[in-house]
Amino acid sequence: MQGRTHIGVGTAAALAVVRPTGMAGCVACVLGAALGSLICDIDVRPSDRQRTAFRLSMAILVIALMLLAYDAGSGGVVLSAAVAHLGPELVLGAAGFVATSVFGALTSHRTFAHSLVALGLWTTSLELLWPALALPFAVGVASHLVLDLTNKQGVQLFWPLKVEVSLGLWKSDGYVDNLLAIVGLVAAVVLFVVGVAT
Repeated sequence: MQGRTHIGVGTAAALAVVRPTGMAGCVACVLGAALGSLICDIDVRPSDRQRTAFRLSMAILVIALMLLAYDAGSGGVVLSAAVAHLGPELVLGAAGFVATSVFGALTSHRTFAHSLVALGLWTTSLELLWPALALPFAVGVASHLVLDLTNKQGVQLFWPLKVEVSLGLWKSDGYVDNLLAIVGLVAAVVLFVVGVAT
């Protein structure tokens, strides 16, 4: 699946599962879900597709920073929650998150970074680092894994076991991928607006 599909579906899924309310809750949910939706592909090697994914990631990062700037200007609920957790937990969480990400970047595509082990390590680290993002992040990663399981190429979901799991329903970059991207993005926008309004 393409990055836009992962982001759209992952963000919509996180907003539906977490059901945040108010701007701060919705911003935290979108930040966590967007990060989780993309992080599994940290293992993708440089190519035209990765450059496109990188540009998309940078656009999302800019949007995330703008949302954080808005949060800071409106009382800093999201940022103050992060600052309140400074201490050993923050250091351990940051170290765990970075170590898991670096290891994932060094492995082959659809192996460690697409496994339940990575999901657990990243989520546990993020729970220590920034608890408000942990659940939406986990939903974003889980949605990425589910979407990739539908492809014809297998995923080592149970890494370190070498067994590849695939439902083999369709190929990446096809009609279904594009449809899921549109549905996911529309659903994410609707759920965000509803969350902010409540």
